[in-house]
Amino acid sequence: MANPITWTGEQALRVVGTNLHEDTLRIRAGDRKNEAIYRLRLPTLCITYAQMKFINDIGGRQLRWPDSAVYGPRYFDPPVVINGQADVERLTWIRGAYRVTIGPRETLIEWHAFRGLVIPRLRISERDPAEAVLEVSNAVIQVAPPLVIDVAQLADGRPVGGVRVFKAHPDWHETPDKRPHYRLWVRVVDFDTDRPLKEAKVALFRWKEATPPAPGRGQFDLLEEAQTDGAGSVVRDPRTPSDVLEAATLATEGWRATAKVWRAQPNEPVSLLMTAARLKSTKYPAQVPGSARPVYVAAYNLDPGDTLEWVARTFRYKDVQELADMNRLPVAGLGARVGLPGWYFVHARADDTLDSIAAAFQVNRGWPRTVGRHHRPNPAVVLLHEVVAVPGPDFLAGRTPG
Repeated sequence: MANPITWTGEQALRVVGTNLHEDTLRIRAGDRKNEAIYRLRLPTLCITYAQMKFINDIGGRQLRWPDSAVYGPRYFDPPVVINGQADVERLTWIRGAYRVTIGPRETLIEWHAFRGLVIPRLRISERDPAEAVLEVSNAVIQVAPPLVIDVAQLADGRPVGGVRVFKAHPDWHETPDKRPHYRLWVRVVDFDTDRPLKEAKVALFRWKEATPPAPGRGQFDLLEEAQTDGAGSVVRDPRTPSDVLEAATLATEGWRATAKVWRAQPNEPVSLLMTAARLKSTKYPAQVPGSARPVYVAAYNLDPGDTLEWVARTFRYKDVQELADMNRLPVAGLGARVGLPGWYFVHARADDTLDSIAAAFQVNRGWPRTVGRHHRPNPAVVLLHEVVAVPGPDFLAGRTPG
């Protein structure tokens, strides 16, 4: 057998904030027996700390990176060192590291490869991505298996991007029957009964960059529309991983489920649950070209992690109290399904954008919005069959888009 080789190198990473509730980095080595030490350098102000006394001792309240002025680099000179996995997990949300060194500009995180690393609750800006560097020193690479390190970014627990570090021994050769693939499983259930929807349709998409390439510009191309089986599921196995985002929408007229977006990791199953709610038909309160398409009563079913404050802010109510008042309910009476008085739902058609829907309903740009939270490289892009919320004329009076 050929002798192993060693490899030392770096992998630069860019982490972009998604404006969802929680951004997380997860780093895993393919060989769980790997005892190498890995290091990750990233901007200090990205890290969220877990213990209030520790936060106060090192600089007070935290704002979202990089907007923080109160919580700044001057608090980490000389650097603050947290030694031992127990203390790291007690003082921060980081899991898997045995040492964290917080410096004026950068934080250095060290961990053993076989443990893996998870950094949740990152404070990242959409406008100014965080630049990070993964360092690998003297990694021992056998003929088999190769060195594989998967770095994934998750938003609210859903993969939205990542990179793979792959280094193989010169004598290694991939066998055709072991080509990377993954299993996709999408299950659709009724919000009210929790029973599977056996005759629903799910549309599957793949992101295609613009030509010529431009960051964030492109579209989701439709791959297929598949009908669910008796268990309310669509299963595709094996499915070849792509280096681009994929997406799924519920393609059943008169039903709504939050669209799903993911970037598959080879050999790692992708399991998606779509909770579907039946929509009630209505009429848009103005004679405009857009009202010729089916229009539905706007009611939002809260996804895991959603809050009433987020719903009120997203749909431009003054606060939760106004949302409750317009529903003619006390705040305590707002449950998992929240009416959105003044708004209407429509299904997106082929080639729709938020701006084209605004023009069709004769409302100003910036008012129509997709319903539910998921990552999209181009905020103006709307997925086919996705539900879009459009405000009515009465709701627009005295309000500004956002």
